[in-house]
Amino acid sequence: MQKLSRRQVIATFSAATFTLCPAVLNAAVYGWADGFTDDAPQGQDRLVNVSGSAMVDITDLAPGEMAVFARANGAGEFTNTGGTQYVGILHRTPEQIAAGAGAQTQDERYLVVNLVCPHCGFAIGLTDDPSTPFACTKTGGRHGSTFNAAGVGVGGASDDGDTLSVPGYTLNVGGTVTISLT
Repeated sequence: MQKLSRRQVIATFSAATFTLCPAVLNAAVYGWADGFTDDAPQGQDRLVNVSGSAMVDITDLAPGEMAVFARANGAGEFTNTGGTQYVGILHRTPEQIAAGAGAQTQDERYLVVNLVCPHCGFAIGLTDDPSTPFACTKTGGRHGSTFNAAGVGVGGASDDGDTLSVPGYTLNVGGTVTISLT
């Protein structure tokens, strides 16, 4: 089992230097211009690679922080992310729990979703806006979807309530917090 240290926390909302919105200028305005890609999440400090079924200790993940795990997956849903499945684990704040009531979770404190936009399958980036912590990395036209803390689309092409898909996982919460991806 891997243990996720503080250094491996992918994105800290309070430390993020950008806020995403469904606008054509996302890449330039929010610092995605250098090496910008729409086939991988944006905004993280570090990406944790896992393979197959994996168990990871996320005990050190503080409220408002999110970890992103990447693993190869040839399913059609992940074509636009280069055959990589990005799984985001958001340790939600009390405000995000209240705002994201009704989310498909095994524990209301943790939201686990595939970081792939239901509109066209591009990667989902991380924002510093606790009310809309997820946004599509594809901009322009009908792209630029934003999602609330329950993973429900609230802006852009997914504003009609599309939801981020949920991967197969088991969350174990006790003395330590572990997630097993299936």
